[in-house]
Amino acid sequence: IAAANAAIHRTQTAGGDVIYLRQIFPDTPSNRIIFGFCIEDTEGAALSDDLQIVSAHCFDKNVADAYLDAAFAEFMNAQGYTDIALCGIDEAGSIAATAKGAVHAGASATILKDGVASRFPIGKLAPLRTELKALGVRYESYQSDAFPPSHTINV
Repeated sequence: IAAANAAIHRTQTAGGDVIYLRQIFPDTPSNRIIFGFCIEDTEGAALSDDLQIVSAHCFDKNVADAYLDAAFAEFMNAQGYTDIALCGIDEAGSIAATAKGAVHAGASATILKDGVASRFPIGKLAPLRTELKALGVRYESYQSDAFPPSHTINV
């Protein structure tokens, strides 16, 4: 969260936009068993109290790739965003899927390597990172000069 907040601050200071994404699963017995997290109307579906909220741009999704959510995709297209940076939870889940979605939508994507977490060990992440890099997804630090401060940050 500290890294996400630092990236948010850097982006906002430079005049960039910050967009929040929440993974929300309907509250069904099967979702409680299969996922056990991000269940609607539970604490696990809320943005962390420690996360800086600097914009009203917040989209709920129930699939990993945010670009498959019509409201999010329409917003991104209407704003003309062509370059996004991603940080948040589960690099192997929503972060990777949304990075792929951005590329397929014609945008470039950067994953802030110091602003993501994963439930998988590096051995399982390595092939995914290779696949993403082959698609043109970049891995950068939010502290790097290669991280343009005008990026849109999706948390």
